[in-house]
Amino acid sequence: TGGARGITAEALLGLAERYRPQLVLVGRRALPDAESPETIRYQEPGQLRALLAAQNRTATPAQIERRLRDLLAARELRRNLERLRAAGAQVDYRSVDVGDGAAFAALIAQIYAQYGRIDGVIHGAGVIEDRLLRDKTPESFARVLAPKVNGALTLAQHLRPEALHFLIFFASVSGRFGNRGQADYAAANEVLSKLALHLDRQWPGRVAALAWGPWRSGMVSPALERAFSERGVSLLEPEVGRQHFVAEIAHGRKGEAELVIAGATEQGSASTQPQQAGLPLIGDLAIQSGPAGVSLKYLLQPARDRYLGDHQLDGRPVLPFAMALELIAETARRGWPDLEVTAVRDMRVFRGITLQAAQAELQISARAATTPPAERVGIDVDVEIRLAGSQLPSYRATVELSDRVPAPPQYQPGDPRRLAPFSPSIDRIYADWLFHGPIFAGIDLIDGINQSEILARIHGATPANCLEAAAGGGWQIDPIAFDSGLQLVIVWSRSIHDQTPLPSRFRSYRRFGPIGPEPLRCHVRFQRAHNGMHYSVDIAFFDDHGRLRGLLEGMECPASRTLNRLAAATRVTREL
Repeated sequence: TGGARGITAEALLGLAERYRPQLVLVGRRALPDAESPETIRYQEPGQLRALLAAQNRTATPAQIERRLRDLLAARELRRNLERLRAAGAQVDYRSVDVGDGAAFAALIAQIYAQYGRIDGVIHGAGVIEDRLLRDKTPESFARVLAPKVNGALTLAQHLRPEALHFLIFFASVSGRFGNRGQADYAAANEVLSKLALHLDRQWPGRVAALAWGPWRSGMVSPALERAFSERGVSLLEPEVGRQHFVAEIAHGRKGEAELVIAGATEQGSASTQPQQAGLPLIGDLAIQSGPAGVSLKYLLQPARDRYLGDHQLDGRPVLPFAMALELIAETARRGWPDLEVTAVRDMRVFRGITLQAAQAELQISARAATTPPAERVGIDVDVEIRLAGSQLPSYRATVELSDRVPAPPQYQPGDPRRLAPFSPSIDRIYADWLFHGPIFAGIDLIDGINQSEILARIHGATPANCLEAAAGGGWQIDPIAFDSGLQLVIVWSRSIHDQTPLPSRFRSYRRFGPIGPEPLRCHVRFQRAHNGMHYSVDIAFFDDHGRLRGLLEGMECPASRTLNRLAAATRVTREL
């Protein structure tokens, strides 16, 4: 209900893109005819108002405004029907006043007769007639309550709950907090919230009231937008609102019957909601949205990606495993900006990306994957990196996104007395064992080593150290700190087996907050080492207070003595 206009139509667009459903849209307005050639040429309300006044010279200003509102509403209805169909939905539009109980009940019966079932209902119909209570008439109060309250009570009476998966009421924060001039609208929305609480306890499917804050589109006038701004309340962007809505349909849990979904306050210091940070690699790159996911193109070029000059194999720049991980994490965060990256699972490198020319175009895609466990609010996203034109992925991983990053647990690497001193200097290992240039030189001090572990002090780097023009914000996963952990695997292997390992896959990386350029400690533990030919490694990144910042588990690293040439080749290249 209310699905052809306002925020309900915007929210349904996200549902249409992901599921391509059969939608029955119910609105008071009859399906409009095509717009006349005289008015269709004008888009600005001022131009249309002048045209309508010229066409109807005897009309009063109030009549002109009503005609203008009708014309703009018809445009919005036609446009939204086209958008929903273009997104993949099958759309059946019906004209009924849902505040009329008898007419709405008859329509519900018709839908059951035609389609055989109703899987879910979104009740978004609503009317606002804002006035102070002293100026409000009983008739106006009734007009505001009717579509929300009468419509909801008709649904409660005539739906078949045994076969219904969900019933979602679109309520408003005005029902929870009040709003000047909206006593009637607040009352109507609070009825929806309490009815949802009652029905969710009675029905097998989920019933919930989503108390929306103001959207940048929908039922917010410019004057009301200014009023919200003066109170420090940000408007929800339509894309963000759609993501919240689809997440509630896909992952919302029974028992969560009353929810408030609103933009952050500008003061917002006490908010526990994740804040969208800048993404230094992909920044504001054009992104394409489609069913259940997003995709983008990234142009890899040494002129901008300066770190490539310090990560070469056999004389050619190679995308580091750690930078591929950062690209994967940033893409997932870009697609679902209201959630935080909390983990990356099952990352694999199928074929490394070596620059054979001055640049390489990468195609990165992210798609919503499996439903997360009930104890986690969020979504799992599968991400792939491919070279443009390739049918095979270069990298693939699943990113866990959640509503917040977990608090860092304490980490204790064990008794340092079991570690032996490490004699080569840091300068010597970078000169003789590693193929990493100055940007990647994140190892500061090696505390000790033995047959199964190595402990060191490392640091990360800001995006400005790595990129010619970083897009702003901090890393999701600091690739310099992460790569320093991988370098320690090489240092251990060269010291113990005289072999050079390279990463091929890992089971999981758990993130407990950002890793910045400040000093960290890094503990590498080798779970298996098959004669120096293959290692399974866990790497912990933690601060001086023992708080874990990141934990890499199940890193698989094939090793070979022939790969020792990489350090020598890099040294010769630098000398040249």
